[in-house]
This record gives sequence, structure tokens and C-alpha cells, in this order.
Amino acid sequence: MTNKLIYYAPFILTFCLSIFLFAKFRIPKRQAIPAYILSLLLIFLTAVHFIANYFTGNGIDYSTIFHLKYGIDGAGFKDYLSLITVSLLALITSLTLITYLIFKYENKSKYISRKISITTYTFLTLSFLLNPSIFDIARLYQTNQTSLEGSQTARSDFYNYYMGDKTHQRFKNPKNLVHIYVESLERTYFDSELFPNLITDLKNLESLGVTFTEIKQAPKTGWTIGGITSSECGIPLYTPSNGNSMSSYDTFLPYAVCLGDILKEQGYHLTFLGGADHTFAGKGKFFQTHGYDEVLGKNELLPKLKNQNYAHGWGLYDDSLFEIAFEKYLKLSANNENFALTTLTLDTHHPKGHRSASCETDSYGNFDNSLLDAVKCSDRMVANFIQKILNSSFAQNTIIVLQSDHFGMRSIASDFLKGQDRRNLLIIIDPEKYKNKKIDVAGTTLDIGSTILSVLGIEGQIGLGRNLFDESATTEKTRIHIAQNIKNWGREISNLWGFPKITGKFQIDIKNEIVKIGLRKFNIPVLVELDDQLNTIMRFPYEKKRSSGNYLTKKILAEKNSSPVILVDKCRYIDPLTDKKNDKFCVAFRGKNGVLKNFSLNNDTTYYIPEIKNMLDIN
Repeated sequence: MTNKLIYYAPFILTFCLSIFLFAKFRIPKRQAIPAYILSLLLIFLTAVHFIANYFTGNGIDYSTIFHLKYGIDGAGFKDYLSLITVSLLALITSLTLITYLIFKYENKSKYISRKISITTYTFLTLSFLLNPSIFDIARLYQTNQTSLEGSQTARSDFYNYYMGDKTHQRFKNPKNLVHIYVESLERTYFDSELFPNLITDLKNLESLGVTFTEIKQAPKTGWTIGGITSSECGIPLYTPSNGNSMSSYDTFLPYAVCLGDILKEQGYHLTFLGGADHTFAGKGKFFQTHGYDEVLGKNELLPKLKNQNYAHGWGLYDDSLFEIAFEKYLKLSANNENFALTTLTLDTHHPKGHRSASCETDSYGNFDNSLLDAVKCSDRMVANFIQKILNSSFAQNTIIVLQSDHFGMRSIASDFLKGQDRRNLLIIIDPEKYKNKKIDVAGTTLDIGSTILSVLGIEGQIGLGRNLFDESATTEKTRIHIAQNIKNWGREISNLWGFPKITGKFQIDIKNEIVKIGLRKFNIPVLVELDDQLNTIMRFPYEKKRSSGNYLTKKILAEKNSSPVILVDKCRYIDPLTDKKNDKFCVAFRGKNGVLKNFSLNNDTTYYIPEIKNMLDIN
């Protein structure tokens, strides 16, 4: 607490001093307006920092940026009604107070002491520079620049370590896979000294398999979709380097080779079951991109419940999810094809957890902590689900992987975890081997996909991950090199998002508001940058509102000497002179010569390569 006060004190002190000086000396309105605008910006930035910090415990971090870019559709807003209410009240109160102090007692004279004015603005400028959001953004920028501008040697080195080949040798009689992601259930909760008798049932199951005790958290993997990406694809989750709003992407890391891609190639049927809305943070799009045949989230699973009101803000309770998952397991096992069944739980979601009704009477000690109660409940439910699989007639042909998706985020249990030597959870159970074994090889969630492959009897590595069963000095040296250099490989990893090349047609589907390039589809509005070979980079607006089309218009008009571009949007956003009520679509071509050509679209329209090259002045 003391460290936090020291961290925030310079900003609070300088900001309060500046407002005090404005109020004390009644600076004239003409001089006060710039300060008022800057004060509003400061209040907004401060609010953003504290709201982000509520979730991350680390201010504005990479997960914050990811969700700003991808959107928050499907989030459990009911969990945060108190936060939303308090934030709005704080903002309104701050704005009212600032307005009152600056303008209520305005000095009627036109001028005030130059020294006082300079002093006041100096404090206000300092408070801006010392704002915690500015520190957060500067830290992120520095980290991102390091990632994107790593040395040429380090960047070219990436391809010596990244395994992106889908071709893997298939062994005889591969088994089925049940992969359980338990929300935030890190291995730290297994520590009996920190949490006596919190985890009991899962500890008993450890004797049936192999436990990996040293799974750390790699950079850019510390939230759910980041943890899934790292364990499935062996890479940290870098977003595209072009700053796009990612909700408009039609695929999720299409050029990455992930566990699902490999299993699909091996003939597996792939199913994902998650209690939350699978659109949140792009989970559904991720699994759909990487080979999954069925992707079922809250909206698909709720109708399967007898009581469809038995749900919370995020989605299904875990007892409902596991009941559906076990039925699915039995159904898939009865078929003659290999399958992978992936589940993602919810009950232990921060900040307070959601304990299922099936263990409503179970509480963890006398802590009066709902999240720890949910952890205790999850221990029993996850263990019961695993035990039911092991007791089934299909157990001998099933491998079970249990892991945490990431470390626990800021919650009402954070004080228990703070300062601990934290590790992620990874247990693998194969009824035919690995009895009561512990492996203390230092790894991260990046290594989990490669390790699962080896257990399934499929040779190969995934991404930057390495098989945790391989304890050789050579592999250990490789892991160390990857850990030391991963911060320099941001650009290469970002390229795995990929964009298509125009090899035939550029289609504009007005009815469905999409642009088609080959088999890829992108939501309108969209700005397409091209090179001379018609390779594309797709750019989208930062907001979903159509007013954001102005961003694209400004961009296409401002960069007259840059790459050729095609812009598709409503006509009123492309041409400022268009009637504001005009709801038609237009397409604009800006060629290498800087000439802008606008066309109204009355029907679905297709452009072919010769026409595109002519419009864009590409030889």
C-alpha cells in the first residue's frame, strides 16, 4: 500500500496544486480553458489506469490493449456493476469539482501575473507527465519497440527456432485427448503452507499421472486467450503490428501452426466447450481457425440446460459445463474416429469467483473469500469430471491434460498470491503410463502443445515450445535462448496474423457488408493497402460505430505518397460532400500517383486484377 502511495503521490500532488492555483488566483476564462481541457484529459487517463489496474493489478498492460483492439463483446458485465457505478460517480464528481473550481470564481480582469500563470501551467504539465497512464503507455511502447525493432540477427534467428511445419509423423494407435483449461487455477493454490486443505482431490489425482512443477508465465500470455494461444500454438499473443481493431478479422493467427491444426491433419474430430460467450476476445474465432469442428459457448450451451436461468454474468456454472462435457465425451468416444475435447471453465474467474450450486455448502475455512470458495469447489468438480472419465470404459484410450490458462489476475484473493513464487498448473494423465511422476524442468505454457504432441505419440514441436519430457542439455539450452530472445521476435510473430494476396478477384458484398479476397472475408468498413505484387494489409477502424469511417477517410487522404489503397465504406464517410442521409456504399481507389477515384456501389461488385492495377497505377 505504501509503495502505491509513493507511486501515485507525485501525480496527485502536482495536479492538486495546479487546480488549487487556478481556484486561488481566479485565472480568467480565456487562460483557463486550455487548462480545463487538459484537466479533463488527465481525469480520463487516470480513470482508464485505475479501471485497467482493477483487472490486471499492473495498470494498462498488454491484455488491456488486446481487449481494446478486439472488443469486449461477451464479457460478464454483471460482475462489474459496482466498478462501473463507482467509476461513473467518480468521473461525474471530478468533472463537476474541476469545473466549479476553475470557472466559479473567474477573475474578471483579462490578465493575471505571468509568474502565477507559468507556475500553474508548469504544475499541470508535470501532473500530465507524471500521470500513471502515461507511465503505463511509455512502458508498453518501449517494450513493443524492443519486440518490433529487435536486431536483424535476432529477428532472422526466429526462424531457426520457430517450428511451423504441419507435417508430423503419425505413430500407431494415437489416443483421444481431453484438454481442460481451468480459469486461473495456478499451481500456487496447491501450496499447503499457503492454502491448507484448499486443493485436496486434484492432489490425489496427481498420483495417477505426471505433474510439471515449474511452468512459468511467458510475456504476453497472462490472460485467457493469451494462455490458450501460447499452449496451443507455442507463441505469445502479439497483436498485428498495424494497430487494427481486431474484431473485424475473419481469422485468428491463420499462419500459425497450432495443436488443433496438427490434430486435424491427423484425422481428429475437434470440439471446444466453454461456459462463456466464445466471441469474447476471439476464442471462438481462434478455435475455428485452427481446425475445430465444433465451437460451443454460452449461447450454444444454455439451451441444453433444464434451468436456463442457472447462469451468471459470464455464462454457465462449471457443474453444468462438466455435465455437458462428459455427455459429449461419451458420445465422441463411441465413434470410431480420434477426437480432442477441449473445455474452458469459468467458476474461478476474477474478481470474486462463481461457486456452482452443487457445492454451495462447501466453503474454504473461515476466510469469507468467495474466490477461494470457488477454487475449493473447482478442485472437487474438476477431479470428479476426470474421475468419471477414468472410470469409463473408454479411459484406456484417453489422455487427460489439466492446466491453468494463466496466473490468477487481480481478485479478492490477490493478497494471498502476492509475492509468491508462482507457477502454472500442468498435469497429464495417461492410464497406461506416467504414474505418480513429477518433472521439474523449467518451462512455460509455450511448451505445453509440444508436450501434448509427444504424449499422443506424434513427433514434432509446436511454435517456440519444446517437449517438457525432453530434459537434455541441448533442449534446455534451446529453451534458454528462446526465453532470452522472444522479446525481439514481436514482428515475426505478428506476421503470423497474415493477410491475403489478390490473385484473382476483389469482391464487395454490399448485402452482407463484407469484402472477399479469395476465401478470406473482411468486414466493411475496411482499408486495403497493397504493394506492387498485390499483397495486402487490411486496416479497420478503431470503433464499431460508422462515424469511425472518418478515421479511414482522413488516412486515405493524408498519405498521398504512400502505398496504393482501396477504401470501402458508406459514401457519406468517404466523400464529405455526400448527403448525410445517403446510405449507399462507395469504393475509393488511391493509386501510386496520389489520384483518388470514388465510385458509388449500387450492387455487389467484383474487380479483377487488370482493373485493380489500372485504378491504382500499378504496372
